[in-house]
Amino acid sequence: MADETPHFPTPKRRLIFEKYSFKDAKKRYEKQIKEHFYNHCVSVMMPETVKDERMDFLHSSDFLGDFLVATLPVHLFTDKEFIEHFVRNGSITALSYDTHIDTENCIALLPTGKLVLSLDKDIYEELGIPGKKSIFVKSNRFVVEVDVKAASFTSGKKLYSRVRQCFKRHAECLTNKYLLMWTDQGGVLDNGKLQSFLINYESKLLKTKRSRHDFHNVLAPVLDYQHPKTSTEAMPSACDAAQFHEWLGCMECGVDCSKAAADSYTSRLTCPVPSHHLYRISNLKWTGFIATQSVINILHKARTLFEQDRKPPWITLTVWGFADSPVSWSDNEHGFQIAGDNVYTFVLFPDDSYWCFIAMGSHDVCS
Repeated sequence: MADETPHFPTPKRRLIFEKYSFKDAKKRYEKQIKEHFYNHCVSVMMPETVKDERMDFLHSSDFLGDFLVATLPVHLFTDKEFIEHFVRNGSITALSYDTHIDTENCIALLPTGKLVLSLDKDIYEELGIPGKKSIFVKSNRFVVEVDVKAASFTSGKKLYSRVRQCFKRHAECLTNKYLLMWTDQGGVLDNGKLQSFLINYESKLLKTKRSRHDFHNVLAPVLDYQHPKTSTEAMPSACDAAQFHEWLGCMECGVDCSKAAADSYTSRLTCPVPSHHLYRISNLKWTGFIATQSVINILHKARTLFEQDRKPPWITLTVWGFADSPVSWSDNEHGFQIAGDNVYTFVLFPDDSYWCFIAMGSHDVCS
């Protein structure tokens, strides 16, 4: 009898690894952070040598501010006054909230001024604005892009009038709840001014949530940051980079790798070897709608922890993007399929070197 069990191909995922130094004049880390516009969680993991007062200073530093949640029609982003006040005069970021990229219409306004709409086939055909087929779902999803910052997109011009008309005609189905934040030309976050402009719409300011969790008596891998990829020797002198990344993911998920056994029902994950015991690893987290500059600020604050007498052997900073964002890095298309992963991690070391991991799902483009 033929095997009728359905076979599904394993979804492709990618993990990119790079090793750089903060002494590099090109500041590659800043490019990595600034091109990942939509961040919902930042996590810093640090081992035992960091003193409580230093951690509290990092965690209590008020450099994240608030963000705005508002219910808006998409045509507002093409409003003449909105563009003049918030797109051309500063930097605004917006993302449709509580919408699913694989089944619904998702919209993002990038800090560059590009408005990106990921639309299902029916709405796309009704809208009447030219777009392109999705790279990942070619038959049922289309992507429309409008550069509201372009010189050609101004009141009185044909393109502007047509886009406004199309958006207004479909205002009901293209009205969403959005996460928004705006910084002025001086780089100061001022969502209060944005909320005042949106006085005719339902909106509220929310604070970024902060949390701290300490792991005690942890089995942690030994790292050699000068040689991240060790050979396949029987007794390696340090854990390789990929194994450390997997262990770190377990820590972020609260999985204890030190107690796994071959007959364990829950998990067979174990700490990579060689390893050593740490009496504490502290995890600080910020959750909300987090600006790229805030991520850079956290990174710089974390690096100051290496200035103390007992330097930690490493510090990690992990940033999670939104699973249902139309883009991930820069304006590259993002999809979901089974997970919607778009995560990156910096592993910082005392000598100013760092590792960078970029984790993506199969429905992601990263240039």
